[in-house]
Amino acid sequence: MLVKRNGTGRSRHADFALLRNRFGHAPSIHSIVGCATAIAVAPLLYAAPLGPGLPSDYFPIATFYQPANAIATTNFAGWKGRGVNTLIGYETQGGEISIDDYTTAAANAGLKIIREPTSSPATDNAPNLVGWLQTDEPDLKDIDPSILNAIYGSLKAANPNRPVLINFAGAFMVPGFAPLRTQAYYMPYIQAGDWVAQDLYPVTGWNQPNAIGAVGQATGTLRGWSNKPTFAFIETSNQRLQSNSTPEALERGPTPSEVRAEIWDAVIHGARGIAYFPQQINGFRYDATPIDVAAEMTRQDAAITGLAPALTSDATPDVTTVNFTNPAIEYVTRSFGGITYVIALNLTNGVVVTDFSAGFSMAGSGLAILGGTDILTPNSLNIYSDAFGPYQVRIYAEGAPGAVPLAIPEPSGIAFVSTTALLLARRRRNRVAPAVCTR
Repeated sequence: MLVKRNGTGRSRHADFALLRNRFGHAPSIHSIVGCATAIAVAPLLYAAPLGPGLPSDYFPIATFYQPANAIATTNFAGWKGRGVNTLIGYETQGGEISIDDYTTAAANAGLKIIREPTSSPATDNAPNLVGWLQTDEPDLKDIDPSILNAIYGSLKAANPNRPVLINFAGAFMVPGFAPLRTQAYYMPYIQAGDWVAQDLYPVTGWNQPNAIGAVGQATGTLRGWSNKPTFAFIETSNQRLQSNSTPEALERGPTPSEVRAEIWDAVIHGARGIAYFPQQINGFRYDATPIDVAAEMTRQDAAITGLAPALTSDATPDVTTVNFTNPAIEYVTRSFGGITYVIALNLTNGVVVTDFSAGFSMAGSGLAILGGTDILTPNSLNIYSDAFGPYQVRIYAEGAPGAVPLAIPEPSGIAFVSTTALLLARRRRNRVAPAVCTR
């Protein structure tokens, strides 16, 4: 799916429109929401460092094939300012920039990189190179997995400590999109990488905004099959897969709240990294992310960065099961530094009110809500009530008195609350807080 655009640069998903046209638009997939909600997700299978020499709390927040030589407002510094910490892919810009210069430009912008190997993998040792990249979406291209495994073997022979990332088309992993393919089909492909990823774009790819939960479902499916660190691609633009003139009513990009939901749905289902796909295909643009979506992306990236030590930790939470009375809520629990975090997402486009309970042993008189100074106080012992806006995520923290939770930004993306001791913040009872909160 990486094709030349008039001999310059690269673009993904030029063939994706053919995939969608071949199998049609997915029907209304209410079942995807149903099976993705009111569930807990098991702790990450791979919470240890992603590779030798990488920080233990490195959670990749990536973007795909962006230009080193700035085009209009699209540049590495801009992506860094949005909270991205990693680039995926080497964008040649039609041969304007070498792979070494591209890697150096990424380093100068403070970005790590996962890309194709150089012609000499054994000496491909740039300090910011964290992984090599296999051919994109080999399942869609029907590439013989033996070819990919031969490439993988040669790369590991050159550097056994350098991880290799391989990405698949998530539409084959979730009911209602393309014809399903099985774990047996994917295992030979999965063996050709150390990290795996999937891309499924329910809004701009399939015109199915009611199927936002498919992102997490595909992520969880691949994670379960592979038992390897799993990344999820997130749509941020109107990819214009049909044409550059198709009315917005027939083909649109995701809204800020939909992007927020896809991000946290993937995280809840075990994503060990996320990657943004911001391109527009017809009338090509490297970054067609709208301003409001970019602002939301920046807020969520800041929250993920702040929460990364917990997201990447293999510590056992105080609770692993939380009982939400409203099935629209999905959640996962994580632990770091003796504090348990409950990440809960309303996976619907409506307001949800719910009770929830768990066997918290340290909640005392309440749970801290990250992204503000509020405390959610219980109705009775370990029983709480809360309200969620559309596609809103809440991050609750439970710890011993005086414990300080991780720093999560305010909704404005500016202020932080890490200096506020847990359970010493302003208390509140059962009112809607603007969260990590208006996320």
